[in-house]
Amino acid sequence: MNKFLLRNKMNMSQSRIIITGYANTDLDGTASAIAYAELLKKGGKNVVAGFFGTPHREAQFVFKTFDIDKPVQAEDIFKREDKLILVDASDLRCISNLIDPKQVIEVIDHREVNQADKFPNAKIQIELVGSCATLIAEKFFKENIIIAPSSAALLYSAIISNTVNFQADVTTKRDKKTSDWLVKQFDLPESYVHKMFMAKSVFNKPLKEVFDEDFATFQFHSKQLGVAQLEIVNT
Repeated sequence: MNKFLLRNKMNMSQSRIIITGYANTDLDGTASAIAYAELLKKGGKNVVAGFFGTPHREAQFVFKTFDIDKPVQAEDIFKREDKLILVDASDLRCISNLIDPKQVIEVIDHREVNQADKFPNAKIQIELVGSCATLIAEKFFKENIIIAPSSAALLYSAIISNTVNFQADVTTKRDKKTSDWLVKQFDLPESYVHKMFMAKSVFNKPLKEVFDEDFATFQFHSKQLGVAQLEIVNT
């Protein structure tokens, strides 16, 4: 039996793994899920990146710019026997209510405040960098695995977005080093970073709806804090 057929049989016998992030995930979660799915597929895993809700408008801009296929809608494929990997997500409040925490087998995130302990069957990777995309890209680099240009573009864009082009306080040397490697893996359009920030400065709906889409809650001791933000160019 040749290696290709053997790998296909292995994939069919494995439980399917859906890689996802928060519901209505932002660019960082979208990029991390798609790229990590590529990495695990190259290792012979039966995985698919799928998203609950609609990826953020910034992710839509990256899809269009690099002609990346529309991602799978998780609600259309999700089954109770599936395993789940969460990327750029590590708490219960913002993930889909269809997800049973016991289904989650891995959590990769970059937030100090998290609920990683709520996922009893998961391998946990929480590292304080500016973007979850940095953690995923590092896996390609360390394992010397070739990354698709589309995944490199997504991860690079996510790092630039999360660190506000390396101006945000969360930026680390790892983010900068990783983005320098990623940008060599695809063709970067002229003035791309400015165009990306311009794209998410355009709102085609009432601001209340925009805030609702971007709203997230976090637990600080006994209190819950709600956060929504707008990043606008040329105000």
